[in-house]
Amino acid sequence: MTYKRFMDAVIITVGLALFLLGLTGGEPIGVVLGLFVAVLGIVSLIPRNRDAQRQQAPGQGNDR
Repeated sequence: MTYKRFMDAVIITVGLALFLLGLTGGEPIGVVLGLFVAVLGIVSLIPRNRDAQRQQAPGQGNDR
């Protein structure tokens, strides 16, 4: 497991913990903040292919 994956897992865990504490304690800001942090952690796990268009072989994709 790489450091980035580990930190993403920590962020998701902290977000879910805040969410659950907010639910049990009745704090609406904790629920919102926990969900926000957990979603940020999950989104950061999604791989980004920004350079995918540039790495295509000639003749593929949108050649104009």
